Amino acid sequence: MAALKKPVHIPNLGRAAVRFDGEGDLPDECAICDSRKLWTTGHACGTRETAALVMLKAPANIVGPSYDHLQSNQDDIGNWVAEQTDVLSGKAVADLLHTHIKQAADLVKALTTKDSKTASTVETAWRKNGEDIAQGLGDIGKNYGFGWKAVELRPMMSKHLDLVAEQVTLFLKGDYQGSLDSFDRGVDHLTKLSDYLVKGTGMTCTCSKS
Repeated sequence: MAALKKPVHIPNLGRAAVRFDGEGDLPDECAICDSRKLWTTGHACGTRETAALVMLKAPANIVGPSYDHLQSNQDDIGNWVAEQTDVLSGKAVADLLHTHIKQAADLVKALTTKDSKTASTVETAWRKNGEDIAQGLGDIGKNYGFGWKAVELRPMMSKHLDLVAEQVTLFLKGDYQGSLDSFDRGVDHLTKLSDYLVKGTGMTCTCSKS
């Protein structure tokens, strides 16, 4: 398997001070910042927006674009994984994340309509998918010699699901500030998850934002 290229640190270039040996191009932002955008701006914020629209019973022509945009973020995350590993690994992660989003949307719909039986069934499947995501990333990490360990990723994914579920529950109870506070905790948590994945590959950040 191809070894991950080690980052070369270039002095006096501020936030764009990382390039990869043999590539010759400087990224607009460092690897950590790029990954954080995918998991926070893309995944966390996209989930919040889509879930809120569903809970507010917005029409399909309003919910649909937000949901589709959120699903495209899962392809972006898969592409990021592929860039560190290979196309098949990236696709496998994206497929699991697409299921993660679909099941989350189904769960929010069931909770909004107070269909407790469906909500229970979907949540069980959603949490199993979370374990599959952790295991899948852990397997990729093992194959590539990364510091991605399923035993560490499993509680991270479980906490992510807990925080999403908490946001939805509080929102539906009318505790909008509490839901927003939970969202903020969720963003912080996904930032840590994102950093774990980046640092697990051996990449580092030299820009001023992380």
